[in-house]
Amino acid sequence: MVTGVFAQEFKDAIIVDQSGDSGNLRPNTATFTGIMDVIRKLFAEENKVSSGLFSFISAY
Repeated sequence: MVTGVFAQEFKDAIIVDQSGDSGNLRPNTATFTGIMDVIRKLFAEENKVSSGLFSFISAY
C-alpha cells in the first residue's frame, strides 16, 4: 500500500484518508478544517440571511 511505504519513508508525514469519523455521519475535509464555516458565512452575507440556512449536507 502506498500510504504504508510513504509513511515509513517520511516519518513526519500526515496521512489523510477517506475513512469516516465515528462522531459525524457525513464527515468531509471542509468540515474538519473549519473551511465550511467560512463558506457558510460568505453565502449568508451574499444573500443577506442567517448562516444557519446553509448546512451543505451532500446527498450520497
